Amino acid sequence: MSIVLAGFVGSALVGLLLAPLWAQGIVRPLQGVATRANQIARGERPTVWPTGSIAELNRLSSDLETMADAIAGREEELRRLNEELEDRVAHRTGELNRSNQDLSAALEIVKKAKDELIQSERLAALGRLVSGVAHELNTPLGNGRMAITGLGDRLACFRGQPRRWTAPHRTSTGSSSRCGPAPGSPTAISSGRAT
Repeated sequence: MSIVLAGFVGSALVGLLLAPLWAQGIVRPLQGVATRANQIARGERPTVWPTGSIAELNRLSSDLETMADAIAGREEELRRLNEELEDRVAHRTGELNRSNQDLSAALEIVKKAKDELIQSERLAALGRLVSGVAHELNTPLGNGRMAITGLGDRLACFRGQPRRWTAPHRTSTGSSSRCGPAPGSPTAISSGRAT
């Protein structure tokens, strides 16, 4: 039993002496992997990934390196897409500004045309009003002038002095006279000149 106990104690002593070395051999690559993972989390790109004698840690380190490369590739693609998007937005903004300027110019033209149309409609309405007023004034004036001229001609005939500018009238005998029968008189009615 003493041999078993001596073997056990010897193994424990060897284990106690070798355990820190083994632990350091395991922890050091793990610390390297953890440090590189923190660099990735901060947005940095680690250049060298740690490797060691433990296959699982080497695989973990390799997988983290692949993940870091994929993240970097996606970030680069996002950066490129963002730049393209900014270029497209700037281009579209320029087009919209030009369209806005064109629309503003067209609106100004429409406003000017509207103002000119309103002005021409006002002038047309004023012309119609003046024409109507002139007609309304000329009709009674013309009628009055015609009546006065006719009365003046009749007065001149009555006095025996025909006016030179009146048109000659045909009498019932067919002779021409500047002084015909008065309208509505029995002679005018019989000759058919009852005007």
